[in-house]
Amino acid sequence: MVSIVIPVRNAENTLQEALDSVLEQTLQTFEIVVVDDGSTDATPVLLKGYQQREPRLCVLRTDGLGPAGARNRGIQECQGKYLFFMDGDDRIFPNALENMVAIAEKDQAQVAIFGFLRTDGKKAQKFTYPDTRILGKAALSDVLPSIYQSHLLNPVWNKLWDRQFVEAAGIRFQHVWYGEDRLFVFDCLRAAERVTVNHGTYYEYRIQQQGSLVNRYFPEKFFICCRIDEEIRRLLREGGEITQEADSILFQVYLKSILSCLSVICSPSAHLPFRDLYKEVKKILKSDQLRGQICSKRAENWIFRVIQGVLRSGWVCPSILMGWTLAFVEQKTPYLFSKAKNRIGR
Repeated sequence: MVSIVIPVRNAENTLQEALDSVLEQTLQTFEIVVVDDGSTDATPVLLKGYQQREPRLCVLRTDGLGPAGARNRGIQECQGKYLFFMDGDDRIFPNALENMVAIAEKDQAQVAIFGFLRTDGKKAQKFTYPDTRILGKAALSDVLPSIYQSHLLNPVWNKLWDRQFVEAAGIRFQHVWYGEDRLFVFDCLRAAERVTVNHGTYYEYRIQQQGSLVNRYFPEKFFICCRIDEEIRRLLREGGEITQEADSILFQVYLKSILSCLSVICSPSAHLPFRDLYKEVKKILKSDQLRGQICSKRAENWIFRVIQGVLRSGWVCPSILMGWTLAFVEQKTPYLFSKAKNRIGR
């Protein structure tokens, strides 16, 4: 049986399609654990209706735990052999659970990683990686940078998790408001001995411009990005030395995360007066974490070299201008912005 954990908050407009995509699965041995984290819209009413006709649905109520806390609460109630995480504004394809379980069973995987689609409702971009079976830390270190570059490591919802393995390792989502999914993935990969990657695409991730935590301003977001970079490097070093190629990939991913921080900080939705915006950007540019990266490495891609040059200069206003430009383009054409950002440096 598969335990599907779905944290939601004010998801009245999207949750029905997400739940229906689960109920239409070709594999019907599953349970759904929805954690309603303090919804103030019609989400509780919608869930009550589903509960009355679907005995496999369990609804838990929490209040402002955030995605990490809500998922952790959901895990406590799970009884299935496998864990699967899903967001309340996405959907899975009808054969998703059946195919993912079959692949995880065949490879006896503790963590099974799959492809996914990213869409704005009109166009879709596919993210995949060739089939790879990984046994042990050294083998993981060999392929991890390229999997990371392919964007398959970042989310938790394109993976199937052996629940007994997660429980035995004592792994839970860390209580941060950004990047908790990536930190969970790294913790699991650090503990796993059997990991499999499959090119199958079973999850549709929908770009949400409004309300998404990815696009929301947090003062600590930059430092969490730095921590994520430190964690992936620590994970790689456990399997051996970080190669020059791997280091280059990690540096490009790190630069993308810094651009994301600048875009969010400079976005109108951050509601920062220029004086506060200037201070925030200056704090990033002068931080030891950023200086240590951009002053000791050289980007291979010419676009990244330009970005690195702006950041290395320490000039605040050009960096703000770059952030404003990114925020504007992302707001006007989110799909094209996402596609361009994901293709740069690959």
